[in-house]
Amino acid sequence: MDRKKPILLAAVIILVTLAFYLPAVDAGFVFDDEHLLTANPLIKARDGLRRFWFTAEAEDYFPLTSTSLWLEWRLWDKDPAGYHVVNMLLHAASAALIWRALKRLNVPGAWLAGLIFGVHPVNAASVAWISERKNVLALPFYLLSLLLYLRFESSGRARAYAGSLALFLLALLSNISVVVLPPVLLGCAWWRRGRVTRKDLLRSLPFFALAGALAAIELWFHSHRVLTQIAARPEGFLSRAAAAGWAVGFYLYKAVLPWNLAMVYPRWNVDPRAMTAWLPDLGLLTGLALAWRYRRRWGRPLLFAAGYFMVSLLPLVGFADISFMKYSLVADPWQYVAIVGIIGLAAAAGVRAWERLSPTPQKQVIIGLVILVGALGVLTWRRCDVFESDETLWSDTLEKNPRCYIAQVNLGKALLAETRFERNPLIAQTKFGQAISHFQAAVLQESNEPEAHENLANVFFALGEYGRAAEQYRQVLRTLPDDAAIRERLNEALARQNRPPEDD
Repeated sequence: MDRKKPILLAAVIILVTLAFYLPAVDAGFVFDDEHLLTANPLIKARDGLRRFWFTAEAEDYFPLTSTSLWLEWRLWDKDPAGYHVVNMLLHAASAALIWRALKRLNVPGAWLAGLIFGVHPVNAASVAWISERKNVLALPFYLLSLLLYLRFESSGRARAYAGSLALFLLALLSNISVVVLPPVLLGCAWWRRGRVTRKDLLRSLPFFALAGALAAIELWFHSHRVLTQIAARPEGFLSRAAAAGWAVGFYLYKAVLPWNLAMVYPRWNVDPRAMTAWLPDLGLLTGLALAWRYRRRWGRPLLFAAGYFMVSLLPLVGFADISFMKYSLVADPWQYVAIVGIIGLAAAAGVRAWERLSPTPQKQVIIGLVILVGALGVLTWRRCDVFESDETLWSDTLEKNPRCYIAQVNLGKALLAETRFERNPLIAQTKFGQAISHFQAAVLQESNEPEAHENLANVFFALGEYGRAAEQYRQVLRTLPDDAAIRERLNEALARQNRPPEDD
């Protein structure tokens, strides 16, 4: 029975996780899924694998993630269910591996932490959104690399060390966010032995070298393939440093109270000249200083968990440009790796408190934990429902972030697409009008964003309102003066009015 117990415990984590993610099977292709998968010529190309691995055609260098989608395209084609099931299985596997990793580190409540990670609603965006395959694929490799490294530290076997390094490479080739593993390894050494030795530093050097090399490659790809026409973060260093504290505080808040989750959160404008802008940074530094002061007592687990949490978030708090930061400085998938620290700390604290109670309150605590896991699971179930379609996703986003112009644009596009398949003329006309309203709202909210103007221009052109269409095309050209396709559409709209074309 003792040998079967770990298998049974892992099975419970996996099955409970999959049960609460069942609505994700019915989710569709949303947001970037078309760009990344269904309309991606590299995914459909016979030589796509070679081009993902050995050319700079892709926007990001995540060739292992791209390989998984390339292979699955040949299995599922345009049926989203298959991709979602794979995401669910990868996530459930990570939940079980978190239990094993925390148990190896002698963290109390390791099994509970794995279970909570599995059902935590913040992770729904990584699992129910196909474009986040990079997240759910990278984490199992990351955790397996950590487990093998811990085994190497105990056994001294070179094979375990080599395996850990190889698995870390696979994780990096899936998603660069796991670049934080080397400092995490040093943190684990401090947690286990109370210090970081010269030997620990030397052992970590190949991991740092690998992380640095892949990070440099990905930064080049992102800057040359994605950020060429996007000013994701025009703010200076001081504003970014202040906003980093806000981001960490935001992720901590959502980890503890995962309520009102959204695809796109309101974008902050952090003025570094205001003293209040630095309060989150000050609070975090004060907390870390207190934990370090009492590291031989209560501060040790707090320092380990908080250190892991903040280090894991470091690549994603705004010091490096990320295209999505044009819309928001935070996103639920960005704390997919980091949230393990908060969940692990909470589970450990709960188990320690449970151990100090008499038998009668212990039963009440168990009931409370069942209710907690169930409540988190229900929130996850409901969050997965939001990813059913672009219409449900962006409607939910606007409900929580009414000034989100990209949600206005995408909801307008979704409604417009639905009119093509709507047989009821009255419903089609209603949705067409709603689409125009959303495009107009987007233009009012962000007058310098070309996408909203372009969509509105296309609608006016389809309605035969060529003058209004031409004006919107001109708005696009003010931002993108070299866009030949928009120039051609403008001149076509002018021709329909018997007016001469406009030169560049």
